[in-house]
Amino acid sequence: MKDTIKIVRLDDYGKTAYDCSIFGGDNVKFYEPVCITGDISLEDYADVCDINVGGNVFLGDNADVHNVKAGEDIVLGDNVVTTEIESEGNITLGDNANTCEITAEGNITLGDNADTQDIGAGGDITLGDNANTRDIDAGGNVTLGDNADTGQIEAGEDITLGDNANTCDIYAENDVILKGKAKICDTIKSGNNILIEP
Repeated sequence: MKDTIKIVRLDDYGKTAYDCSIFGGDNVKFYEPVCITGDISLEDYADVCDINVGGNVFLGDNADVHNVKAGEDIVLGDNVVTTEIESEGNITLGDNANTCEITAEGNITLGDNADTQDIGAGGDITLGDNANTRDIDAGGNVTLGDNADTGQIEAGEDITLGDNANTCDIYAENDVILKGKAKICDTIKSGNNILIEP
C-alpha cells in the first residue's frame, strides 16, 4: 500500500480514484462511488456498492455486492448476494451464491446451490451441484453439477450437465453431455453430438 493517496478524476466513471489498495476486516461497508487503482480485500459480511477496482476484489463469506467492476479477478466466499459485477479476469464465488448480472472476460466458477441469472463469460462457466440457472452464455464450456435446473444456456464449446438434470433451451457449438437421469423439456441443440451418459 502506498504511503500517500493521490486523488485524480476519472472522466470515464465520474468517480474519485484513489491510487491505493484497501484491506479491511469484517462488516466493512462501501456505499459511495469510489475508484481504486489497486485491490480490495475484505473479510466477512462486506457490503460493497458502486466500486471500480483496477486490481482484484477479494471478499469473505456473506458479502452483499452490487455494481462492482474489477480490472483483474473477483473472488467471493460463501453465501454471497451479487448483482451487476464485472471482471476483466475471472470470477469465483463459493457455495450458496445468489447472483444476477455477472460478467467476466475469463472464467466464472460458482460452488454448490447457486441460484443464477444473466451470467456471461468469455471463457468457461462452472457451477456445482443443485444449481438453479437461467440465461447463461459462455464463450467456452458450461459445466453444471448434479440436480441442475437449467433455463437458457449457450456455450461456444461443450455443455455438460450432471445427474438428474432438468434442462430447457440449451445450445452448444460442440457437444451436449447429459449424465444420468436427464429430463429434457424443450430445445437442445448441438453443433456436434448430444450424449446421454448413464
